[in-house]
Amino acid sequence: VLNPLVLSQLVNTLAVLVHAARHSPAYLAIVAPDALELAVTVGSRPMSNAEESKEREAAVLTASLELALVVLDGCLDLDGGRSIGLEHTSLLLATGEWAGQVLKLLEDGVRVPGEGGVQELRVRRSVAGLVLKVDELASRWRQSMITI
Repeated sequence: VLNPLVLSQLVNTLAVLVHAARHSPAYLAIVAPDALELAVTVGSRPMSNAEESKEREAAVLTASLELALVVLDGCLDLDGGRSIGLEHTSLLLATGEWAGQVLKLLEDGVRVPGEGGVQELRVRRSVAGLVLKVDELASRWRQSMITI
């Protein structure tokens, strides 16, 4: 499962399942926070030093960013982001910090191994969308957020 190619496909499949589950009663309380935590954990985890891993690292990062984007978009649609913003504040802020660091590195010219062509476009588009989505949710609930 830790093979980057398999891991990226697993995370992409999870994004589809999370999107399909957005009208489940357990979505806001269980599915969204757990999926968001998984996306941040997998996306921020350094890959192994194997050559194949270096070639596929961008695919795993992109899949993780897209999963986080699907989760936050669902939360925003269902309750305006209230549950993720108020009940899981630290997770939302950690997601924003992670996405902000990735965006800063990309803007500074750092290349993700395996990045190029369509994959490069997907990474940049996903990270920019995630930064904007986290900022939208955080600004909406900033007055009520309690940071830990």
